[in-house]
Amino acid sequence: MISVEQIRMLESKVQKAVAMLGSLQEENSLLKSRLGEYETRIDELEFLIEEFKEEQTEIEQGIISALNKLDSLESATRQAQAPRTIELAQVPTDEPTTEPVIEPAPTQEQGGYEPEPGSESKPVTAEEPITDPEPEAIDKTDEQAEEIKTDTIELDIF
Repeated sequence: MISVEQIRMLESKVQKAVAMLGSLQEENSLLKSRLGEYETRIDELEFLIEEFKEEQTEIEQGIISALNKLDSLESATRQAQAPRTIELAQVPTDEPTTEPVIEPAPTQEQGGYEPEPGSESKPVTAEEPITDPEPEAIDKTDEQAEEIKTDTIELDIF
C-alpha cells in the first residue's frame, strides 16, 4: 500500500520539478531575449561590413584611376621631353668634328667679288667659328617643357 510518507515524498518531488520548470522557463526567455539582441547586432555588423566593402571598392577604383592618370601624365611628360632630348643631342659640342673647310673668298686682285662702293664687306675665313643656324629651336623646346612643368593637374581620387 501507499503510505502517507510516500505521498509526501512524491509531493515534494513534484514541487521541486515545478520550481525547476519555472526557473528553466525564465532562463529560456532570458536566453531568447539575448539571442534576439545578438541577431540584431549581427545584422547591423553585416550591414556595416557590406558598406565597408563598397567603400573599399570605391577607394580601390579611385586609387587605380589616380594611378592611370599619373601613368598618362608620365607618358605625356616623356613624350614632351623626347623632342627636347633630340634637339639637345644636335647641339654642337666642343669635341672635334669633321666640318667642311671654308676657303677664303677670292680677293679683288684674284678677280673675285667686288663690293659695292661704300659698303663694308668681310670675307668668311676658316678661323671663324661656325654657329648653330637655329638656336631658337632649343629655346622653343625649353619653353614648351617649362609650360608642361607649370601646368597643374588636379587628380580626383574619389
